[in-house]
Amino acid sequence: MKLIKINKFFASILILQLMAITSVCQTRQTLSEVKPKTSDLPQTINVEKPVTYQINPKDLPKPFATTSARRSSSIVAQPTDAKLLMPKGFKISVYAEDGFTYPRWMTLAPNGDVFVA
Repeated sequence: MKLIKINKFFASILILQLMAITSVCQTRQTLSEVKPKTSDLPQTINVEKPVTYQINPKDLPKPFATTSARRSSSIVAQPTDAKLLMPKGFKISVYAEDGFTYPRWMTLAPNGDVFVA
C-alpha cells in the first residue's frame, strides 16, 4: 500500500514539473528589434566578377597522345651513421632484416611470437 502511495506521489511531482516546463516554454517573449546602422554593416569593395572556365572533351588531348606521369619508388641504402633520436628512457633496435617480400601486417601473439604477413 505504501508503495502505491509513493508511486502516486512521484507521478504527481513529475506531472507538475512537466506542466511547469511546458508553461515556461509557451510564454511569449518580447524582443526589441534593434536594426544595425548601415555604417556597422560590412562593405564589399572592388569585387570582380568570377571567371568561368569551360573544358570540353574536344579541347582535351586524345587518349595516349601524351606520356603518362610516373613517379616510381626506389630503395635507398641506409647511411652507416644513421640514428633515430629517442626520448630519454626509450630504446630502439632492428628486430628482423631481409627475407620479407612486401610485408604488410605484424602481430604479436599472447606467448610473445611475432607474425609478419
